Amino acid sequence: MEAKEIIEEKQELALAPPLPSTIAVAINGKKKSKYVVRWALEKIVPEGLHMFKLLHVRPKITSVPTPMGNSIPLSQVRDDVAAAYLEEMGWQTSQMLLPYKTMFLHKKVQVDVVVIESDDVAKAIAEEIAKSTIHKLVIGASSSGMFSRKVKGQSLSLRISECTPSFCTVYTTSKGQLSSVRPSDSDKNGSIKDDSSDASSTTSSSSHSSSTHAGSAASYSHFHSPSLPMQRFQALSTINRTLLHTRTGSIETNYSRRQSLDIREEENFMSPCPSNSDIGYAPSQVSSVRSFLTDDQSWISDQASTSDAFTESSSGSQVNINFELEKLRVELRHVRGIYAMAQSENIDAARKLNDLSKRRLEEADKLKEIKLKEEEARELARKEKEKYEAAKREAEYARECAEKEALQRKEAEIKALHDVKEKEKLENALVGPVQSYQEFTWEEIVSATSSFSENLQIGKGAHGTVYRCNLHHTTAAVKVLHSKEGHRTKEFQQELEVLSKIRHPHLLLLLGACPDHDCLVYEYMENGSLEERLLQKDNTAPIPWFERYRIAWEVASTLVFLHNSKPKSIIHRDLKPANILLDHNLVSKIGDVGLSTMLNPDSSICNINTVADCKTSNSTSPPGGNSNSR
Repeated sequence: MEAKEIIEEKQELALAPPLPSTIAVAINGKKKSKYVVRWALEKIVPEGLHMFKLLHVRPKITSVPTPMGNSIPLSQVRDDVAAAYLEEMGWQTSQMLLPYKTMFLHKKVQVDVVVIESDDVAKAIAEEIAKSTIHKLVIGASSSGMFSRKVKGQSLSLRISECTPSFCTVYTTSKGQLSSVRPSDSDKNGSIKDDSSDASSTTSSSSHSSSTHAGSAASYSHFHSPSLPMQRFQALSTINRTLLHTRTGSIETNYSRRQSLDIREEENFMSPCPSNSDIGYAPSQVSSVRSFLTDDQSWISDQASTSDAFTESSSGSQVNINFELEKLRVELRHVRGIYAMAQSENIDAARKLNDLSKRRLEEADKLKEIKLKEEEARELARKEKEKYEAAKREAEYARECAEKEALQRKEAEIKALHDVKEKEKLENALVGPVQSYQEFTWEEIVSATSSFSENLQIGKGAHGTVYRCNLHHTTAAVKVLHSKEGHRTKEFQQELEVLSKIRHPHLLLLLGACPDHDCLVYEYMENGSLEERLLQKDNTAPIPWFERYRIAWEVASTLVFLHNSKPKSIIHRDLKPANILLDHNLVSKIGDVGLSTMLNPDSSICNINTVADCKTSNSTSPPGGNSNSR
């Protein structure tokens, strides 16, 4: 029963499905990496369940490139710039790995992408394999062609094979074909057992030694191909064993066997070398070795003829045979030395050729990098030129706007100057040299005011009423006194005398008068009095501060003019906002000078005698009236 249970347990273990193994595929993002992934999916996936790891090693990011082709250390740039550059590099890496992930997705194979930052590719891959315990690694050959490319004297694929832990089998592919295999420790142990069994079969049967050795070499060539010196040594050992066993055998038979072996060696030498070897052979080197084999064959034929003569003269003396064999061994060692020297020279020549190829590739990479930098510089220059053209257009537009504004300002100044000249011309025309003021008839005033219609009344005070009228096609204001009392007539004469003899831009202009009915005709002020504007009567807009400052300056200049008039100074005596009138441009003019006083030069302010009752609250401004009327 116990034996039966043990057998059943063994059967269950044998039928249990094997655990999926992990296979790593190392890629560098170049075109040949697709061949590596394709070979792994085609050759390894059908063998059983596997989990794949896609390994990619990129250099450590220690600097940030600039548009001019230089680079700045990562520690010297701002954190946001460094983070943005690292994010950009990560995005480029993910975009580069996307086609390979798609290949695994089409095969419905699970894959885990591992990106490693390191400057030593072989060491980084070896550490990842050791950490994840990966037993199979697929890599691409460092270069293709007859001569393998070397990096610092050794190809990258060979360095990866050497650095990889011994428990991992390394498959090297080239253009979708298996190039070489570096077996793991378990694979090597199995191979050694096969070789030992072949060797035992060789010693048991000397007649089939060469065929047994060929079978053993074929079984081992799956991992390593035997070198040419080893083939020669094996072939010459076969000759020695044959001579020792036969002694008196025919030298011609040994010569024909040696010739066939040499021909096989030459064919093996001329066959393409496995791609996992680091050394290639040039055609000139092959011809030199071929000539060496020809010389070797002639030397063996000479030795065969000598042995034939020796056999005929001496019927198989054992001592002479041993002497000849020792002589052959010495000659063979000499030939081996010459061949080793030729092989060393061949290796040196191949290394130099590989160094030249490496240098040529480095120069090509530098040239490509220079072209890329040149393209970047051209692109930067193009952008700078576009910025310059845009700035130039903006400057041209600003210049045109400035010229247009200057032209408009100049036109406004010319227009203002023209208006001033026209105004001065009008004032000069109004001020005649013979008549100080124009006399209007009472009928003209009645007709102009539509018989003093209330619709044309613009102001009314205690002493008179102001009407708007149109005399001689000119809009004017007519002030009509209520009565002809003595002091009112004197006030009328005082105002008529003052306004008819003096002129000032900010003194209300007297256009004419009707002395018979105490009527004064003034220029019409559209904006009324300053008092009305300050109180914002009829919802008028408030006066800006700079206009107020200007009005104050104009009033002050007018008062200075009156006080400095010759031959007598004039004191207004009734200055208030109601008597300051404003035209359509808010230009101020002082009116209602009927209460003004003329001072002699020797009089003082303290001895002023009033000529009228100074009741300013009852005065009436010609065009605007008092504060109660407009």
